[in-house]
Amino acid sequence: MHWIAILFGHLRADLAATGGIYTAEDVVKMLMAGASVTMMASALLKDGIWLSAHLTRSLGGMAGPK
Repeated sequence: MHWIAILFGHLRADLAATGGIYTAEDVVKMLMAGASVTMMASALLKDGIWLSAHLTRSLGGMAGPK
């Protein structure tokens, strides 16, 4: 996240956060730091991609309070 924040606005390129992202909070932090996209493949592969409870929790966490 540190380098995303440093490079944001100094490069004419989109930035992708590709590591250390395991929760909805991590996704939001990276997007706020300046990333255009985030990837949480390791977390999904660990729990299983299809009908992953982790994915359901992450999407629910990004939706905010009901």
